[in-house]
Amino acid sequence: MKGQFLWDHMSCTDDDVILIAESEWNKDLIELKHDFEKLLYTRCPIKLMMCGGWSDSAEIADALGTYAKDNCHNFGPGEVFVLFCVGWVEGGKRVHDDVFRWQVPGEVCRNDGRKFSFQSDWE
Repeated sequence: MKGQFLWDHMSCTDDDVILIAESEWNKDLIELKHDFEKLLYTRCPIKLMMCGGWSDSAEIADALGTYAKDNCHNFGPGEVFVLFCVGWVEGGKRVHDDVFRWQVPGEVCRNDGRKFSFQSDWE
């Protein structure tokens, strides 16, 4: 059992967590699931998991999707899970990057109950 519980990255506004990110570069599925599980413990609209070096990214996506559904029964409405499987370099070019997305049905709401918007507040 590991002793730490830190996310690799967290982006926030003054009152909301908007993105949580985890990464695992070890090719062991148990290690990947350990880091992925941290994404299940917070409410935020975007949850990003990055991994690398996999030859069959679809198999990893299926395994993590099943793991999430088997181990978490309280997803927030509209939450988006993104799996980014980083490829490798062949002939000087990046190849085999794969991205998978799963969205929970519903509209994302902020902590104060207002609907969350991805529009810029900078204007």
